[in-house]
Amino acid sequence: MGALGLLLAFGSSLPAVGRWYLRRRLLVRVAARLGRTVEVGAIRLRLGRGSGRVRLEHVVVRGPHDPPAGALMDAEAVELDVPWRALLTRQWRGTRLTLQRPRWRVWRRAGGADNVSDLRARWRRAASSAPGAARSVTARGAAAIEVHDGRLQIDDQRLGFRLRVDRVEAHLRSTGALSAQGEHAELRLRGWPGRLLLGRVSAERAAGEKLAALPRLRVAGGEAEIIARLGLSGISGTIAPRAGGEALDLALSGSYGGASAILWRATGSYAWRRRSGELLLEAARFELGRIREVLRATPVILPERTRVDGRLLLRFRDGALAFAGRMAVEGLNLFHPGLARVPVLGLSLRLALAGTYAAGQLDLSKLELESRGVALSLSGTLDRSAPKPVLDARLVLPGLPCQAVLDALPAALTPRLQGFRLGGSLAVDLSAHIDFARLAELKLSGRLGLDACEVLDAPASVRADRFEADFEHLVEVRPDEWLTLPVGPDNPDFVPYRAVSPHLVNALLTTEDAAFFRHRGFIPSQFERALARNLEQGSFRVGASTITMQTVKNLLLSPEKTLARKLQEVFLVWYLEQQLSKERLMEIYLNVIELGPGIYGIGAASRHFFGKSPAQLTPLEAAFFASILPAPRRRYVQWCRGALDARWDRYVRRVLRRVCAKGLVDAPACEASAEQSITFARDLSQPTPAECEQQIDEGQRNWEETRRRRLVEAIRQAAPEKLPLYAP
Repeated sequence: MGALGLLLAFGSSLPAVGRWYLRRRLLVRVAARLGRTVEVGAIRLRLGRGSGRVRLEHVVVRGPHDPPAGALMDAEAVELDVPWRALLTRQWRGTRLTLQRPRWRVWRRAGGADNVSDLRARWRRAASSAPGAARSVTARGAAAIEVHDGRLQIDDQRLGFRLRVDRVEAHLRSTGALSAQGEHAELRLRGWPGRLLLGRVSAERAAGEKLAALPRLRVAGGEAEIIARLGLSGISGTIAPRAGGEALDLALSGSYGGASAILWRATGSYAWRRRSGELLLEAARFELGRIREVLRATPVILPERTRVDGRLLLRFRDGALAFAGRMAVEGLNLFHPGLARVPVLGLSLRLALAGTYAAGQLDLSKLELESRGVALSLSGTLDRSAPKPVLDARLVLPGLPCQAVLDALPAALTPRLQGFRLGGSLAVDLSAHIDFARLAELKLSGRLGLDACEVLDAPASVRADRFEADFEHLVEVRPDEWLTLPVGPDNPDFVPYRAVSPHLVNALLTTEDAAFFRHRGFIPSQFERALARNLEQGSFRVGASTITMQTVKNLLLSPEKTLARKLQEVFLVWYLEQQLSKERLMEIYLNVIELGPGIYGIGAASRHFFGKSPAQLTPLEAAFFASILPAPRRRYVQWCRGALDARWDRYVRRVLRRVCAKGLVDAPACEASAEQSITFARDLSQPTPAECEQQIDEGQRNWEETRRRRLVEAIRQAAPEKLPLYAP
């Protein structure tokens, strides 16, 4: 530094020599001490009456472990102001180092190597070999350091987090006091889809403390994305070092979705030497109406009627996270077209969970959901250490009276089951193994336990004895236009099971339900295949309906794909399979199934499409009927056009080949059918192909508009004083 003093003293007469010395001598020594390269653009010297200034422009400091295409620091300028007295006495009190627009990037690889540890080691060695020099940064008073418009980015690939802080302003005084603040701080964690945003972060450290001592942090205006559409807001509080410097204490509070009231608090600590800590999150009991904006576009409606509270304890040690918590919800109101056709109101439930997370694996030891005295327990593991996750899960319902379980289901989800009286005890134990890299190997196992229940009484509308003889079936042929369809001799199109062509039954068994005459309403392997296909496609489009399930849907339930329909469908299938013969179930199915717009039953369909009775259907015509399920209205376009298009003709013949391959049609008939073609029975009085297709399109639009209107009406009737936040 003596040489620097001479350069500043005589720099006015020898500026070129001064700049040469700074670049070729002094900066080389600085680089050697740092163990890095130091690149500098222009060097400017300015001398004043009481001090001198060195300005280094475009400064870049690089090291061997810096990130690719990055540097530990690059700054627009570094300025050093030194009083003459400091140059003569080498007592640096009063000097000032200013960094303009510095950009720091701290980086650690997954293997552990980083670009700052060696700097700390060099500092310790320098302090031990030259204690006087080391003391000069505290007792003797090092130069004050200022930072203007800085940016800090920490990328830790080992721990899996990234932190960025913009617009850093800092002042380190000669006494050791520190004041700093940054804006727009952002934290992201590996494996967590959300992020933490802090509007402002400030740091303070009192005078006389060591440079290595951690400052006290204050945060304000923070936001955190937990999951989609669920965010914490108004995060504020402190993160402060504990006395002794072995741990940090955290005290934060905030709200949700921009609400002004404080609705949660977080307290905890972290001891870095032991790599352990804990955090307690507590949500005070409050009305969901206070976070109305957070709930927009969610299934929650009437939030002012709902109250929630909960707490979650997190413990972290040696890279493993343990968690345990609870939540209580009272008066929850839901509406979603995938849940039910009407709102589900007044739910009250309690949730408790516990588990651990370490090395990419979540172990859920308990997730218990209790409502109306019935508790479901879910446990399992989710391994995310591989590129695609592996899930093992188990759902358990301990033995409870069947009636108690039925009564615990909300009436809005089970309108058709109201009035059933059950005996017996129900216990559920289901397991699933899903390897997302091998979805074809998906496995479902366990028992549903319904067979231990007994139906003591059933409501008149669904009693099995009603369907043992002739009955009337009400169908909506067009929006708000209903048809009473007799299922029996009173209907001229009714066809007894024995009067149906076996070719049609065989075709339907091939495409819809091969094991119909053997199963009891459900095929577990079919559920596995449907779930695997849905997971592959990323949406639940493929069902696992047996013919009995389709019969129950057509006969007793609405066509909408809702959780409510599925719940009722499972129960009613189990019930009717015990009461009705397979032949009667197939007979009902064939006489109520829709096979075109307003065309119900195979008797009416055979005459409409082919001008013949169901007993006269050929194997190829039977394959056609099997091909138009499960979308007969949309596929009715084939009849509109008067003949099958090439694509659909190939599909119908594939169905026929499958039937023949199973030996359900003899070889001569298969060979004869291969030479035949589909010929529809049409005459001049029927609409033209264009008119027919237009009618199909208009009918589809009318149905969609009618469903939407009914969903809105259902909400208004259930809660006329409020409109739903969810828009169907």
